[in-house]
Amino acid sequence: MIEVVFCDLDGVIRHWDNTQLYDLERAHSLSQGFTFQHAFQPELLLPAITGQISDETWREQVRDKLAKTVSTKIAKVLMDAWLSSPFTLDVGWLETLREYFPKAPIVVVTNAKMALEASLTATPVHDYVDDIINSSDIAVAKPDPEFYNYALTQYQLAAPNALFIDDSAQNCEVAASLGFCRLHFTTKQHALAQLATHKDD
Repeated sequence: MIEVVFCDLDGVIRHWDNTQLYDLERAHSLSQGFTFQHAFQPELLLPAITGQISDETWREQVRDKLAKTVSTKIAKVLMDAWLSSPFTLDVGWLETLREYFPKAPIVVVTNAKMALEASLTATPVHDYVDDIINSSDIAVAKPDPEFYNYALTQYQLAAPNALFIDDSAQNCEVAASLGFCRLHFTTKQHALAQLATHKDD
């Protein structure tokens, strides 16, 4: 029986529109994803998503990293475009989770910077989820097993009674190794089909 649903945020619930950033990358003869390739390098990303550095410090570090390949001006343009990218929340997905698991808390589990709550203020996410476990608040990030253990402890829960949903195969593999029921989110259509196998009768 699923007692808690732990669901990733980006790529599952929140979806970004990076069109403007990609257009700028192409305009400056850069490959699509150039900005992300630099910004998501572990030495830059991990301190930010485990709360070791502020969001402002992380932004400065990423701009400096980009400026080693492109000019400082272009680095700033790329960062500004990225950080102003719009996003949408898939409320329909959250409603489906609630329909399938009406008695289970729906908990967002995400690797995010300390600025996460501010970015969600104007959204209805808290109308649909019961809690958010953010890596920068607990100083440990997926796929570290301590992240998963923290989530279980918060709900005094045994892993087989938790459903873990993530778009990262690695994160799902770690969840499975710890005994969680898990759903690797690749497409929404596939995920909806998989949900039926976890639904309580």
